[in-house]
Amino acid sequence: MEDVKYGIGYIKGYVVNDDIAITSEKKSMATDVNFINVYEAKQLSTLESDGLLGLSPKTNRLTNDNVEVHLLINELKKDGIIDKALFSMYLTDYRKKSKMHFGGWDPEILAESVKENKKLGVDNSKTDNGIHWMDINSEIHW
Repeated sequence: MEDVKYGIGYIKGYVVNDDIAITSEKKSMATDVNFINVYEAKQLSTLESDGLLGLSPKTNRLTNDNVEVHLLINELKKDGIIDKALFSMYLTDYRKKSKMHFGGWDPEILAESVKENKKLGVDNSKTDNGIHWMDINSEIHW
């Protein structure tokens, strides 16, 4: 059983294992991926979920029972589905669909985002060509 905390909230569940595809095609399937089958969630009223799939590219993770965790990003890389162990997200408001890209980023979406930000007066000069990099190697999240 695993407990994962999110600010004041948390989930409880069991680590399970399955093959996960990131598209409808079998060639995009990573094998031997762990995730948490959630049976209890508290203080997460906006989260509607029955499981938790970690996106961290961390390696050498262990469950509370000292079992090695096989995370999705690492397994996609190991299985040759993606070239780089990273992912990107394009987050929008309710008027457009947010998007996720595994193994890198989509240059067209990035260009669109930079263009939209310029219209809104957002200064991208302190970013890496419009990319906002986030360190997800924290022990308190991901």
